[in-house]
Order: sequence, then structure tokens, then C-alpha cells
Amino acid sequence: TTSVSDVASSAGLRVRYISQAPGRPPQISFFDQHDAFKFDIAVIAMSLRQVPMNLIKGIRLGALKVHESLLPKYRGPTPMQTAILNNEEVTGVSIVECRDGRDEGRILAQVPYTVPSDTTYKDLSLALGHLGSRLLVKTLQNLEYTRKLAVQQDDSQATYSPVYKTEDFKIVWETMGAKEIYRKYRAFHGFVPIHTIWRRKDIMNVLLIKGMTMPNPKLPLMTEDFYNRPPGTMFFMRKSPYIEVPCIDGDRLHLTLLRVVGRTDKTAQQFVNGYLRLNGGLRMLTNPVERKKPTPKFVYPPGHPKENVDQECLDDDVGF
Repeated sequence: TTSVSDVASSAGLRVRYISQAPGRPPQISFFDQHDAFKFDIAVIAMSLRQVPMNLIKGIRLGALKVHESLLPKYRGPTPMQTAILNNEEVTGVSIVECRDGRDEGRILAQVPYTVPSDTTYKDLSLALGHLGSRLLVKTLQNLEYTRKLAVQQDDSQATYSPVYKTEDFKIVWETMGAKEIYRKYRAFHGFVPIHTIWRRKDIMNVLLIKGMTMPNPKLPLMTEDFYNRPPGTMFFMRKSPYIEVPCIDGDRLHLTLLRVVGRTDKTAQQFVNGYLRLNGGLRMLTNPVERKKPTPKFVYPPGHPKENVDQECLDDDVGF
């Protein structure tokens, strides 16, 4: 992909960067305050930073914002991720007036988009980016008309997308089923990888899941012992393109690309050849374990069919 700054530079346009120090208002580098009065209109798209109000107020026709949701639904910085997490079937793009640097202004144009069942954040951002750019051009070409027909957002119908934190990207094997984990993977793929803990000897490694699929239920299991092992256990065959993992809901996932933090991406086959020895002998963890202590037995939640099963016969994790 080509960045906005690269395209602008190739067209001979000056590029200015927004920076913001803690506790101070945002500033634009190399920005002359009088420059604002030379601009006709500003467009804000996919920006996680606040745009300085002195810039917006100084522009003759103000500013428009391209927002990746059907406002007032999913205001805020992460509308696409939140839509996938909530399993939305339809999202879209909105063009709104931006009077205060936020996405609560009047709606000038909107277009819906049907979300494919297996789409990821990366896929959705590309699709809505193309959709939004076409909608923006039409809006600018008919700006006077669209402003006459602009609609105020109904604040009573507003929902918000949050700023996600590290904890939101973690796999919790004790409570998350396969579909929930896969939805989390899709929501953050291309944004921040979801992660789990992988123990090697006494070292607790953060393992990033860079590739994941939901297998066809008709596909044979890798081993007859598959469902006798706790969620997060890694099953493999040396030449297989995936690592098969059971989940708390009795379903399974296939991991195709992994990365130990601090190292390079590994395909499932590379990971198996480099790190795994005993098929089904290693279980990914939700939280790290204190060094020199054994991996704790998996605890099923109350009411689970395996709640009272003797873990001695289920947990045969080894560290090597």
C-alpha cells in the first residue's frame, strides 16, 4: 500500500504532521497559522489523532470527516473493529461535518456495506476505504446540495467504539469458544495481533497469532485424542499447513502463522519443526506462570461437561 504522505509528496504537495505531547494541545509541524486561510476545505479520514481546532476554524469551507460506520452508530476511533467483534452484518461509511474535530456533526452522505462473514479488519478497512473515497468525491462535487440536505445525528441512538487495550487482544482459553476467538482474530488482524502465552522451559513467551482459520466441521481430526485434551493444546502433523487447537466450546481452530515476540513470523510447519516435539504435549496459556513452577492444570468453568474430569489424565504439558 502507498501512504497518503507518499502520494502527496509525489504530487508536489507539502506534508505536515500532527504531533501531540502529553498534556499539551496537538500541533502541526512546519505549520504557519496563516496557511489555514489559504485552504478551501479539509478532509479527515482514519485519523486516531485530534485535529487542531485552530486549523479547522481557519479553513473557508470547514472540514469533513470520513467515518467508517453508519453514524451515529459506533462513534469513536475503532468502528470497524467493534463492528466485527459485535458480528454486525451491515456497516458502512458516513461523511459528516467536522466542527470540533469529532464525528458528531451533521451527516452529509452515507452508504451501507454488507460485511462478509470471514472479513478481517484489514479487509474491511480496504473495502470501506475505497467506498469512502468514492463517496467523498461525490460529496465534494455536490457540497452545497448535500449541506442543504444534511441530517443532524440522533444522539439518543449513538453508540461508541472504544480505545482497545492490551488485555482486549488476549485469548482467554477458559471462557472463549472457537467462534469468539476467531471473531477477535478477525477484528484485530491488520491492527494488533491477538496473543496468548506459550511456555518454553521456564520462559513465558508472548505468542502472536498472525494467521487463523475456522476449519470445515467435516474435516477429520488430527488425532483420536483431540477432545481428551484441554483447550489451547497444540496438535500437529509434520507436513500439515496448520496447528489444530481445541476450544472450550468443543469446536476447534487452525493456526497457520505465528510469531514469538522478538522473533520472526513462522508458518505452522516452521513453528512445529522449530519448537514442538510431542503432539498434543504443549498447551497455550491465558496468563504466564511463575518461573520454576509447573504449568497449572486447566480449570473448566462451572457447569462445563468436563468440570469434574480428573485433570491428571488430561494435562500432560511438557516444557522443553
